[in-house]
Amino acid sequence: SETFDDFGVSLFVLTTAISQPQSSLITFDAGFKSLASDKMAPEFRDVEGVVYHWGGDEHGIIQLNNPSKSIGLGDKLEVLTPHCDPTVNLHDFYFPYRDGLVQEIWPISARGLSQ
Repeated sequence: SETFDDFGVSLFVLTTAISQPQSSLITFDAGFKSLASDKMAPEFRDVEGVVYHWGGDEHGIIQLNNPSKSIGLGDKLEVLTPHCDPTVNLHDFYFPYRDGLVQEIWPISARGLSQ
């Protein structure tokens, strides 16, 4: 099939740094319950030099190789979703935003309705 690359990724999950067990690792609050795990590991928007590792149902572990910006506890990062359809099915709402401000709240009406 033909591949189209006219548009970039537009679906992200906002995640927060919640602990730093080692100087080179930060734990975030986005794991299997937030992101579909059937594709490649998630990547981050606007941050290079980090690698996401699955940390379980509710956590992801970020390896800081040489981050392009400082990341500390409480910081929020946008995670590019590795597979959008099953990721959307894990959430109740979309929060579309522009220039850092939430514009609306859209319910995901088909959530949990698979038969």
